[in-house]
Amino acid sequence: MAVSTDNGLITPIVFSANIKGLSTISQNTKELAAKARANSLKPNEFIGGTFTISNLGMMGVDNFTAVINPPQVIFILYSLELYSCCRSYIKTNRIQETRT
Repeated sequence: MAVSTDNGLITPIVFSANIKGLSTISQNTKELAAKARANSLKPNEFIGGTFTISNLGMMGVDNFTAVINPPQVIFILYSLELYSCCRSYIKTNRIQETRT
């Protein structure tokens, strides 16, 4: 996640998201965003993440250049438009779609 602050964007970390439910992740992101806007994040709350996931597509974004903040290694952008495009490509080219 990225939070806009008076000092620019900051990317707080949701720790152990792989073992949390959506309601817990939602609560964590709200708390982290509030702390970021109040300029009260501790360094361990925004340094050391591994990857970023964004859903900017819901905001009408159709073109995006990701900036990877080291030590993060990947930036995943998801949008319904992108998903529809990929599904169409998969169907047209008879590629087996895999869901995880």
